[in-house]
Formats: sequence, C-alpha cells, structure tokens
Amino acid sequence: MIEIFWDHTAVVVMHAWDTGTREQYPGWHRAVEYIPRAERICRRGQLLQGIPRCLRALELTGPPPPPPEQAEPDEVLLRLRRFREENVFPGKHNMEDVKRGFQRIDFASQARSQGDEGIAEDGHQLFALCRHYKVNHLIYARFAINWCLLLSPGRMAEMSRHGIMCSAFR
Repeated sequence: MIEIFWDHTAVVVMHAWDTGTREQYPGWHRAVEYIPRAERICRRGQLLQGIPRCLRALELTGPPPPPPEQAEPDEVLLRLRRFREENVFPGKHNMEDVKRGFQRIDFASQARSQGDEGIAEDGHQLFALCRHYKVNHLIYARFAINWCLLLSPGRMAEMSRHGIMCSAFR
C-alpha cells in the first residue's frame, strides 16, 4: 500500500468537457479521439468519490507570467503550420465543428466543481492553489491524461518543476 497524506493531496481532472454529441459536432468528435472514453468515465461518475481534499479559488494567483519567447517564423514554417492544421490536426474538414464546439464549451455535469473546489486554467493558477492549500501531491484523473499530461497547461512536468509530486489514477 502506498502512503498518501490526503491533507496535502489534491485531484486534478483535466479536460472533462461537455463536448456535445457526435451529431452536433462530428468533426470535433473525429479530431479528438479521447472524447468517447472521457464521456464513459463521466457517466460512471465514481472516479472522484471519497477524495477528502479540494481546492477553492483562483483569486490566489497574481498576474500570469509572460508567454515564452517565440522563434521568428519564416514562410516555410508558416506553410508547414498551415499544412499541419489543414491535413493533420484538426484537419480542414473538422475545423468548423471544433470551432463551434469550443464556442460553447463547458464542464461535463459530472465534473463540475462542487462547494469550494478550485478551478485552474493553467499551471500558474494550479500552483497558486497548491501553495495556498499546502498541496504537494497532485493525482491526475483519467480523462485526457495521455496528451494533456504532456502538453496542456498544468501538465505533470510543469508542476514537478515546482516540487509537486505528480501521479495518476489508473
């Protein structure tokens, strides 16, 4: 049995969105492979039951850090980015549905924060909540933790740089 100090542990649920139906946004559902799995997990609704620690508010954060400095794109890079967007992800045939879906994005009803649980939009806000509540261990829940754990704001590597232990539910 692994020892967990729940007073210093919080659960992170990433991208538990209400993504509408496949009929409403077929291109979004084609482009984002994890949507059906995330919906099944939300419907079961048992993932977060019994977790005693919750986070509260975003007013704890100061101003966001500046975005990382960017390399100067040349014409070839701009064409490659456009090619990738149109032909790889999300794909030209999916773009309109993805755009419409994001315009109405919301939390899945099963994943809405309750009581004084916090919501963080990025790693800066998540670390502010961790610091405020003396959280030193984050457990990421199984929604889109494959890609999201590596590349989304609040990812494990980002939080580990702050000295936070990061793990995931299986």
